[in-house]
Amino acid sequence: TERLPNFVREYEASAEILDSYGVKLGKVACMEEYPSSVEQFCGLINVGYYIQCYRDGKYQLEWPLENMFDADSMISNILDIALAAEIPKITTKQCRRDQALEARGKRNLLVGYFRNVGTYEHRNFMEIGHKYVDTVDFAATDSQRAVSDLPWFDPFDDAAIWVFFCKEAQGNNLCQVVKHMGAKCQGELSNLVSILDLPAIHDVPADGDMDPYKGKEIHRIVAFYDSQNEDYVKGIAVEASSRLRGFLGILLVNVDETDAKSYGYDPDLKTPSMYLQIRGSDEKLYKPGDKINYEFVSEQLGSLHPGLEEFMRDDYVNGYNRVLDDYDDRSFEPDVEKEDSPLAAEEWRLRWQEPMETLDKTNLHPLNDV
Repeated sequence: TERLPNFVREYEASAEILDSYGVKLGKVACMEEYPSSVEQFCGLINVGYYIQCYRDGKYQLEWPLENMFDADSMISNILDIALAAEIPKITTKQCRRDQALEARGKRNLLVGYFRNVGTYEHRNFMEIGHKYVDTVDFAATDSQRAVSDLPWFDPFDDAAIWVFFCKEAQGNNLCQVVKHMGAKCQGELSNLVSILDLPAIHDVPADGDMDPYKGKEIHRIVAFYDSQNEDYVKGIAVEASSRLRGFLGILLVNVDETDAKSYGYDPDLKTPSMYLQIRGSDEKLYKPGDKINYEFVSEQLGSLHPGLEEFMRDDYVNGYNRVLDDYDDRSFEPDVEKEDSPLAAEEWRLRWQEPMETLDKTNLHPLNDV
């Protein structure tokens, strides 16, 4: 077919990348008459329409050729099997909770939801998981029921990643969970892993001069307060951190007890006041007026991170809480009939169920050795 030359090119490109994971790709010529030495490969039904997977010489499973349309889909699907021990696949909430419980007090955990295995985002998550498996725990799922109770779950997401800050959790304390709002490319995920140990909020001590976010690839808020508005400022900091930890660092400066000017304090603005410093920039974006809020942050960063302004609005959270109330725990699965909600089922069909690509098998020939 016209598509086969593209498949061969993508297959060979995938082979170079997968070799570093200990995965070998090969090709077998399954003609009408083939030697007995390749019977285990060529003797399967519809052999020309699938990629076969073997481990230690034993057949494991196969992938339809129609699902392996580019290097991302090939690498993603194969790593989903090859890295199963490093990045376990979770299917239930209880399985996810058990993994977080095991990580508590030891390591942070990244949980990725991907509606479809074989996507660019899934491939990136698997590769980053392999790279950092010695320092951070990873888990992946394609089941919405495994993540539908997590903060800011969006049933219309094709891919989503949550950070479980478990390393700092001691005793019976739960891991703080925050939805990752950055891009899902490898560079962004690698940077996310590198800043997971940074504090959510750092209140500069009176006898110290420390900024844990300095030199790190992270957006930074610097908020100034005095004894009259300390509780107000810290309350807003906690709220902002609950949504943007791992994406935004928050530095609090008491103007009465520290050298506030060294942190960029402008006495003309009085307190409470704040500024935002976008990562990689020295510019300070001061919040005008005598109030501070995290909406200012979403307004400033909205152009860099599409969807952030909507995410930071209270009605975003409340709206999806209502969605969760209207659906039962099974209704996020496409293979479950929604007997009590025909409108929800129709919405699913229109918005989520994309038409499957058809493959003309009449002109498809087996991939020959070259």
